[in-house]
Amino acid sequence: MLGPKIETLPDDHPSKAQCLYHLSRLFFSAGNYLEYKRLLTHTLKLWREQGDDDQVAQRLRDLSEANRLMRLHEEGIQQAKEALEIFERLGDTVKQAGCLVYLAHALHDDIQLDAAQEVVYRAIDLLPEKGEQFMVCQGHRILGETYNLKGDTEKSIHHFEVALEIASSLNLDRQLFWVHYSLARLFVFSEEGRFDDAQAHIERAKSHAINDVFKLGRAMELQARSWYQQHMYKKAKSEALHAAKAFEKLGAALDLERCRELLRWIDEEPDSEAFPNESEADGELLETSPLPVCINAHIRLGNRMNHCCLGFFRAIPAQFTDALVPLLNYPLRHIPLYNHFPHTSPLLPSTNIFSPSTSIRTCSMFVIPPFAISYDTPVQAPAPRMDLPNVRTR
Repeated sequence: MLGPKIETLPDDHPSKAQCLYHLSRLFFSAGNYLEYKRLLTHTLKLWREQGDDDQVAQRLRDLSEANRLMRLHEEGIQQAKEALEIFERLGDTVKQAGCLVYLAHALHDDIQLDAAQEVVYRAIDLLPEKGEQFMVCQGHRILGETYNLKGDTEKSIHHFEVALEIASSLNLDRQLFWVHYSLARLFVFSEEGRFDDAQAHIERAKSHAINDVFKLGRAMELQARSWYQQHMYKKAKSEALHAAKAFEKLGAALDLERCRELLRWIDEEPDSEAFPNESEADGELLETSPLPVCINAHIRLGNRMNHCCLGFFRAIPAQFTDALVPLLNYPLRHIPLYNHFPHTSPLLPSTNIFSPSTSIRTCSMFVIPPFAISYDTPVQAPAPRMDLPNVRTR
C-alpha cells in the first residue's frame, strides 16, 4: 500500500507532489472523486508553496474536473478560469486551449450551454491545425453534448461523428468509449426511441472498456436503462445489479446511488408480461377507463429528462397548453391519443389514483426543451422521476 507511505512523506520531499498527483489519478480512474479531489488539493498546496505556476495551473484544471464530476459547478468553473488566467500569463496557447476545454465541460454540466459552445470554439481556434487533435476531439464531444441538450439532434450527431472519426484515427481508446457512450445515450432517450442504434453503440462502448471496470460499469448501467425504457425489466435489473456491483467495488458513490435509484424504479414496475404490447395497452386503457387520465410530460431540464407527473385530468387544461406555446415557440409533439380530449375542457381536481408505473401507461406525453412554465391554475405534481440520468462524462 503505497498511498499511506506517500502521504507521510515530508511536504518538502522533492517527489511528494508528483507522487500524490499520480496516486490521485488512480482514484479518478476508479470513479472515487472525493479521494481524487482530496489528494489534488494537497498536491496544489505543495506546488503553490514551491512557486511553480505551471503546475499550479495544471492542478487547478484537474480540480475543476473533480468538482465538475462531483456536481460542484461554481467551484469547478472558478478553478478552470483561474488556471486559464495563469496559462495566459505564461503565454502557453496549447495549455490555454486545453484549459478552455475543461472550462467548457464545466459550463456544459452547469447548463450554461451557449457559454460552453463559445468556449469550445475559442479553444479550437487557439490550437494548431495539426498535432493537437486529442483536444479537438474533446471539443467536438462537448459540442455534441450541448447540441443534444438544446434539442438539435442533427448537429449533436454531427459533432459526435467528427469526434469519433478523430478518436478512431488516433486510436484514442478512452475518447472512443465516451463518444460511443454519448451516442448510445442520445438514441436511448431520443423521442423515437432508437434502441437498435443505441444497442450498437453500447456494444462498441463496452469493447473499449474491457480492462476498465468503471467504464464497463457505466456501459452496463446505460444498457440497463435502455432495457428499462423498452420495459424489459428482468434484463434491466440483471444489468443494473452488475453495474452497481462494479461501482461498489470501486467506491464510486455517485454512480452507485444512481444505479440503486434505477433498481428501485425497476422494482416498482409490474411484470412486463402484463403488457405484451405497450401501445395497444395504452389505447385500451384510455378508451375504456372511466377514471381521469394522467397527463405526464417528458421535460428536458438541462441534461436531465425528468419524467414528471403533471396531474390527473379528463382533459388537457387549456390554460396549460396556452402557456406553453408563446413561451416555447416550439411545436408540441402530440401523441395521437391526445385527440381523445378537447383542449378546452375544464380542469378536474387532481387525484393520485394511479401508481407511477400505471400512470405512465395511461397517459399522453409531449416533449419540450428547457424552459420555465408559469400558469394560473396550480397542478399538484409528485416528485419527478428522472429517466435521463444526470451523469457526467469524462
